[in-house]
Amino acid sequence: MTLSLELGKKYLGKPVVDSYGRSMGRIVGLVADVKNEVGQVEIELGNGDFFNCPSYQVSFKGNEATYIYQWKIDADHVAKELDLAMRRLRALDDLFRIGEIPKDIYDDFRKQHESAVSQLKERRQTLVNGLKDRIGRLNLQIRELQTFLASLKMQHTTGDLEDGIYKEASSSIEAGLSRTFSEKEDIEAVVDDLLALDRKPPETKSPEPRFPEPKTPVQPPESSAPPSSQPAAQKDAPFIVHVEDR
Repeated sequence: MTLSLELGKKYLGKPVVDSYGRSMGRIVGLVADVKNEVGQVEIELGNGDFFNCPSYQVSFKGNEATYIYQWKIDADHVAKELDLAMRRLRALDDLFRIGEIPKDIYDDFRKQHESAVSQLKERRQTLVNGLKDRIGRLNLQIRELQTFLASLKMQHTTGDLEDGIYKEASSSIEAGLSRTFSEKEDIEAVVDDLLALDRKPPETKSPEPRFPEPKTPVQPPESSAPPSSQPAAQKDAPFIVHVEDR
């Protein structure tokens, strides 16, 4: 969905959060083309740094702007394209098997699609490797947050932290843990779905071979009289009379 400059300028100065509710910063600039369609969004981060991203990576709804991570977009594209390419390969094999496609055409098409599948699998592997690295960093972050939360609980139990300070600090850490766990679970599910494409048989409707319908043999008309179960009666033999003269 394209973003018009007329709509986009309403978000200048508005805060930006990521898909998991983390505060990122605020929108400070928009780049539009001659059609007044926004192509780039400039974001000022909370630490004072700046970065820009394509407008499709920011979702604008109501008064909120949400940043969408590139790995989400890439994973969706790779999954759809790879699934389609593998289903087409299956359909191609089915059509060739029943004689709907000549062998030379089949060989050309199969070579093209196998090349496309190979490239998509390479893209998938690169993406999966990056996602696994991200999972590793999230695990470290979870471990770090859990360590500090345990330390806070211990200090509060021993009376070194007052209730108000403890509640505020622990609430922030627990919220961070929830967001981190949520992102980790999403990434793990995406990785599983991407790898499952090799295990899931493509859903294709195999065409049925076209054979001429057999002709129904013509049956001779049946007699209306029911067949008799008894053998036909033999005709009476002729009765011969001999006359003698006296």
